[in-house]
Amino acid sequence: GINDFIVSIHTRESMMIHPAVTDLTTEVEMLMPSMGHGSDGNVSPVHTENGVYAGKVNFNMTGDWQITLKLKRGDIMIGEPIVYTLDF
Repeated sequence: GINDFIVSIHTRESMMIHPAVTDLTTEVEMLMPSMGHGSDGNVSPVHTENGVYAGKVNFNMTGDWQITLKLKRGDIMIGEPIVYTLDF
């Protein structure tokens, strides 16, 4: 079913200073590799406060899932996509 997907994004200025990043857009993609499909009803995280981005992901069946998160500033991708692998 539909689940909250919360991400906190910060930069590192030093070992003790990690300012929040508030100006990104995100894209979330779901994939179930063993079945070769994704899921619908996902909502890419948007900034809510202090570097926290909130969205929704849909695990429409149990099994192995990959969540790919892309970060963008304007039209420019920031770094490489982040891939989370879960067995749900």
